[in-house]
Amino acid sequence: MNTSTKSRQLIVISPTAPPGICGVSDYSFLTTQKIAQFYESVGIGVADMPKLSNEATFKALKVSHWQQILQEASSRSGPTDVLIHYTPTAYAQSGLSIRLIKALSRFKKANGENRLFIFFHELWSNSFQMRFHQIARNQLAKWSSHQLGELADGISVVTTGQKKDLEAVLGHTRVRLGLVGANIVPIDKDAGFRSQRQAGLWALFGLAHTRLWALQAHLPMIKRLHQTGYLHHIQAIGPADNAYGQQEAAFAQAHFGKGFLRQLGALSAEGVSAHLLEVEAAVVKQDADSLYKSGSFAALAAHGVAVICHAPTTLVNPPGGGLFQPAEVAANPGLLSSEEGNLRRTVLHDWFLSSRSWEAIGEDISRWMA
Repeated sequence: MNTSTKSRQLIVISPTAPPGICGVSDYSFLTTQKIAQFYESVGIGVADMPKLSNEATFKALKVSHWQQILQEASSRSGPTDVLIHYTPTAYAQSGLSIRLIKALSRFKKANGENRLFIFFHELWSNSFQMRFHQIARNQLAKWSSHQLGELADGISVVTTGQKKDLEAVLGHTRVRLGLVGANIVPIDKDAGFRSQRQAGLWALFGLAHTRLWALQAHLPMIKRLHQTGYLHHIQAIGPADNAYGQQEAAFAQAHFGKGFLRQLGALSAEGVSAHLLEVEAAVVKQDADSLYKSGSFAALAAHGVAVICHAPTTLVNPPGGGLFQPAEVAANPGLLSSEEGNLRRTVLHDWFLSSRSWEAIGEDISRWMA
């Protein structure tokens, strides 16, 4: 980042802040810690104030409501950079972020050196299967994204689909692809290659609906390996107290019997990490675009887990050569723990360190805002 930013203030705006639970806010807070060194001072503005145990913690984090911190920035004599981590309903449930748009417009007018950067983590939906109120909110979200994009000095998204959609609305191609990290990483970055992994113990990691889809998509492979006695159990790591969790359990019991699927539920980050360091492999159902932006996939890579997925071997980002095809694992499950298997896990792990670790993401954001 340009050393001239040392004389600038940074304001980061996000839905909430730790210990508030929100993936986008976790991303915001972790990357803020990496780029704070380049600024004179840093403040965090939130839409939903987290419940912290004491006032001293608030002051240490410099957390306040986004309206307050933007108003203060607009009256400040020195130049300020604002970085917003944006989702359509984080700052207005209706999707119409008019108060935010007006506040940012005042901020830009207050000082010609003020700059605005927007990281769109989500955009409007392109689905045709929506109810009337969803259609209305979707259009408001699209309009708001357009207005925010017009004000921004820099725009980032997380998928090629979002890049295409936003560029079409804005009429230019100055939208960049940002990097997505993992909220769950091992304490030691190389722990996944020293841990004792259990042969025949696999994982499904993420939200219940994505786990169910993966279980359904890879049923032939899973059934074959279970019948041959190779695959003993699958651990479902993530929330299970909803309809999809019930469907996941019922589907597994119908095809494999009771006890094959172990639903562990929502665990602490330490608990998730411990399980990801012991499983032999994980099964996912995602396409190339969703793999790129998936935090759960990045967590698997961070822990050195062998990832089984239908993805082109020619895929570059993430590297298709670091993944395992279901057909080859079904034919030769020993591949997972072979020398070739360890090489693939290393390829995926190196990809994580170079482009998905918080250090790498912080550097990427710093270059973007230089």
